[in-house]
Order: sequence, then C-alpha cells, then structure tokens
Amino acid sequence: MCVQEEPGGIEHHLATELAQEIRIGVLLGPPRPNQKPVLQLFDGFGSTLAFAKVGVTPLAAELLAQETAALRLVTGVRRRTFEAPQVLSSESWRDLPVLVQRALPLAQLRLPPKEPPVTVIAEIAGVAGIAIGPLGASSLGAPVPVADRWFGLDLQPFERLRQRLSTRPSCPLGSWHGDFSPWNMASDGSTTQVWDWERFEQRVPVGLDAAHYRIQHAVASLQEHSIAWQLVTRDVGNVLTACGQAEQHADVVAGTYLMMICRRYVGDAVEGPTPELRRRISWLAGLSAVAAAALEKGKT
Repeated sequence: MCVQEEPGGIEHHLATELAQEIRIGVLLGPPRPNQKPVLQLFDGFGSTLAFAKVGVTPLAAELLAQETAALRLVTGVRRRTFEAPQVLSSESWRDLPVLVQRALPLAQLRLPPKEPPVTVIAEIAGVAGIAIGPLGASSLGAPVPVADRWFGLDLQPFERLRQRLSTRPSCPLGSWHGDFSPWNMASDGSTTQVWDWERFEQRVPVGLDAAHYRIQHAVASLQEHSIAWQLVTRDVGNVLTACGQAEQHADVVAGTYLMMICRRYVGDAVEGPTPELRRRISWLAGLSAVAAAALEKGKT
C-alpha cells in the first residue's frame, strides 16, 4: 500500500525529525488497552531506520513519557550485557507525543533467548542501585486489596496473597524493565538487545523481570500451577543471587509480581477483559492461590 505524503502529516513530521526522506509502515496487532500506534520507518531502499510510537490516548501518552525517561537513563550508563534503543526524537505532532527510537538490528530477526537471561535482568535491576527496603516504599506501593470479583472473575486468591505478603514486608529494591518477555528482546549468543521500555520502574522488588518472563511462558501454555511456582521462584532466586542478594526473598518477589500484574491488567482494561485477558487472569488467580499457600508455610 502506498501512502501519499501530506504536508503537516505524520510522515512529514518524522522525515523532518530524522532529517531525511522516509516511508512508514503501520504495525498491526490484537486490540490492547493502551491503543498505541507503532510506525516502522524505512529509508528509500527499504531498510528499517527507526520505530515511532504515538500517544493517542492518555494511557499511551503516559507510557511514552515513561519509556522516553527509561531509555535516556539506560542508554546514558555503561552497559555490559544488553543494548537498548537510542532516542532519536521525543517531540509532539498535532499535540500528540511522538517517541522515535533507533531500530535494533536483532529486533528484525526475532531471536528470543530460550531461558530468562539472568545477567541481563540483574544488570537492569542494578542500573540505578539496589537497597533493602520495605515493600511499601517501592514504587509499586504495598499490595492493596482487590475486589472479590471483577466482570465475573474471582479475584479472592489475590487478596489472600496480599494478606500473606503483608507479613513479609522487606526485600531488595531495584529497577525492572516492566515487560521483559521473549517478544521484547533478541539475542545472537553474544549480544542481547531489549526494546519496549514503557513499563520501566525504579524502587521495585529485584527479580520482577524474571517472574514476568517465566510467567508469560507459563500462562500461554496454562502450565500446572505448582510447577510454574517452582520455576518462577527458582528464576527470581537466580537473579537475586546474581545481584548479591539473598535468594530467600524469591517468594516475596514472585508474590508481589502476581499482585502487580493483576492490578495492571485490571487497571488498563477499563472497558472489561477480552477473552484472552479473562483466561490470563483466571490462570494467574490459580497461581496466586499456590503462592499464598507457599508463603504461609514459609517455603517456596
């Protein structure tokens, strides 16, 4: 499909920002709460130059601001284990924020690591320092109560988990990518490139990225809950060890992740869950029941 350039249009704006002629393609995917258009920018030979994200909703605009700040932070420090996109532009177009970031070469090849890359997760966790602190001092805040039901979904297991976590309030706090999943990274064996930093946060329990990576695999296959819990706490423990922290915090970190992801899903889906989200939350509720029981026994 050929799109004719419009004076003052998005293609003209992006060409001006990059100081060269470009062509754009629109990346399509399933409906998501943030409703954020992603544009792929090509040069005249068809090579990918960059990606642009447009904040067309309040949530999308907030996420773009977070990603811009995150990329400037992580690309502004020396990194040993991973690469992140460089911000090329973060201006506005027709009063909408537009983030343009350089394309990462491996992103086009889709080479996700087979296992969570512990050294990468550990380096991200420590990018702004690590310190032991109360869970309530994290940017996530102390786990808060959730409704018993939401659009017919039983959320009581998350509340029981919150009660168990309230008895184990302290853990190492650092940073996390926020959506550290196989589709947001690629590795060729020597280099790991990570993109989509819009959920990056600081002052969160160390190891959340490991929990997210493992659980995204587990929920896709509806893995048996007790096996999933063992694998998640093992991966989180490996990250804690790599960061020089005690792996005994792994169950608290993994449990906190379940509370956090539930709040994210419920908070973003203001019009209610899609069938896929309903399936995810139902499975996560089952895992939360296992997590609460494990925390009550004081073992993972």
